[in-house]
Amino acid sequence: GDLKVGHSVFETICAMSNEPDLEGGTILLGVEKENLLFPLYTASGVDDPDKISSELVTGCASIFNSTVRPNIQVQIVDGRAILKVDIHELPSHLKPLYFTKMGLPKGAFRRIGASDVKCTDEDLLTLYKRKQSSSFDSHIVQDATLAAIDPLSVGAYRKARHDLNPTAV
Repeated sequence: GDLKVGHSVFETICAMSNEPDLEGGTILLGVEKENLLFPLYTASGVDDPDKISSELVTGCASIFNSTVRPNIQVQIVDGRAILKVDIHELPSHLKPLYFTKMGLPKGAFRRIGASDVKCTDEDLLTLYKRKQSSSFDSHIVQDATLAAIDPLSVGAYRKARHDLNPTAV
């Protein structure tokens, strides 16, 4: 069939990139559901797989707040070209992924079952909490005070950093 990469495909890419512990997912372009009672899929094909692949790669690199790198393979089924698009879950420190033009929370999506769902404030909080818990030195320790910082240690670190690279910030 005649296919242009629609917004809903990018919503799915966003959702698969964000969903915790889903480990991403696979999108097949160029297949159609044949029967609603017992869903069977048939190859409808894509007319210009190279063009569609290029649109996907360009979109994934430009419309989100972080670049997504899809793994795209063309497969021939019943003489028709199908695109298999593998999306990897983003590491916690890059979440939430969202459409730059839409901002947060509207532009962020999660994958719930077979659906792409707009993130709520609670969803964003979940993603940010996971980001913070990813490592001990990635966030401020709860109940920390300035008095807990040893000025001699900071001075020694600055000296060692300067000795290693005098132009370091």
